[in-house]
Amino acid sequence: MPPPLIQRKIAMVYKLFIVVGVILAFINFRLVKERAQYMYAESTRKVYSSPAVCAAMNDQNDRIVNFTTVQNHSKAKKQVMQVAHCGECGECSTSNDIKIMKETKDTLTKTVTICALYSLFFGDKATEACLEKRIGFTPACSLCWSDNVRCTRENCRFTCLKYFIMRESNNRGGVELNSCLECDEKLCGPAFIQCAGANRRRLGIESDIKRDVTLEQCQLVDNETME
Repeated sequence: MPPPLIQRKIAMVYKLFIVVGVILAFINFRLVKERAQYMYAESTRKVYSSPAVCAAMNDQNDRIVNFTTVQNHSKAKKQVMQVAHCGECGECSTSNDIKIMKETKDTLTKTVTICALYSLFFGDKATEACLEKRIGFTPACSLCWSDNVRCTRENCRFTCLKYFIMRESNNRGGVELNSCLECDEKLCGPAFIQCAGANRRRLGIESDIKRDVTLEQCQLVDNETME
């Protein structure tokens, strides 16, 4: 028989393998469970099919004011309003937040991901503060994004940790989303867009997440809006 010291070391290595095996099995179980949830969830395209638009008027100083949900694009034009984005207005339908989404179109996803990591260690308030400080969203808009981060953490935690650790690109090829973004979009996207109103897709902005421009991005925005 091996000496007692060797036996203890063998026992420690054996226990370590068991612990690692249990952890890996748990992670794999959660990955499979999360995948089953978002794979069978409905597509979010219907969320973006509303004929309504968020439009605004210019005041006497030529500033964009009074963002209002209008029944459709034609009615907005008849009222001499500029269409800010497709769909209903929300907390992010402001001059400040729309301008930021345009200016950060190629970096917003990465920055929000960094802020999302704050929630794992410091909670939702830290995420809100990060969104306001690093991005500059208004408090109400930041809250919509923070709520979305919390939803993603609760429903897509391990899927998105895998995405972050493996440094996966936003798209798996063409316009197909990576697993984290797909999970977030299907399970948390509808509530987020109802809160925010404006996002890059509704604003017609081509961003760091590739989309089908014809089917998935608004084509009705007045380009001069928020310029």
